[in-house]
Amino acid sequence: SACFAVFRCEPGKDKTKDFLQYRRVPAGWVSGGIKDNRPLYRLPVVANETGLPVIVCEGEKKADTLHKALPGLSYWVTSPSQGSQSPEKSDWSPVKGRSVVILPDNDAPGSAFAQKVAALCLKANAASIAIAETFYGKKPNDSRDVADFLAEAGSVDVVIEAIKKAKPFGLTPRKDYSSRVSAPKFSKNTLQTVTANDLEKM
Repeated sequence: SACFAVFRCEPGKDKTKDFLQYRRVPAGWVSGGIKDNRPLYRLPVVANETGLPVIVCEGEKKADTLHKALPGLSYWVTSPSQGSQSPEKSDWSPVKGRSVVILPDNDAPGSAFAQKVAALCLKANAASIAIAETFYGKKPNDSRDVADFLAEAGSVDVVIEAIKKAKPFGLTPRKDYSSRVSAPKFSKNTLQTVTANDLEKM
């Protein structure tokens, strides 16, 4: 059953977005969020669907929009609590053994969010992790997201194609051989001779 709820108020008191959080305690629901190990969004819906690939968005609204657009229960579309603010405070253990694709917003914070989430999923032993290209921005860094794209009648097929083509995360680039060759060491103010054979060995 649900243990955490977030209410989005738009516009809020200052004509901006406000978020109200509630958590369940033995006596019922109380105001306030969960400090650490927050559940990932829509976790109860897919708790038993362990084979579903995971799509991570920056916030519940984007996750809901994409979930409604995708055919059937084809993916677990989720978000950490409070979107991009503090993904490290969410419990990522449910992604263990799953394929994860991250759909960041089209801006610098979105890119930073994707890197943080990818590292957290790697630590949680996800089977694979990839980051999708931000195809929904009309220009670089204009803060558009997948919900904006779908709201403007963008095709969900385009989103699915971006998910399939997402770039894998966590591969260690091959180092250039020259970086592993140590330079000859010299003591201070002392000039030493290095033979051709010694140089070849280095």
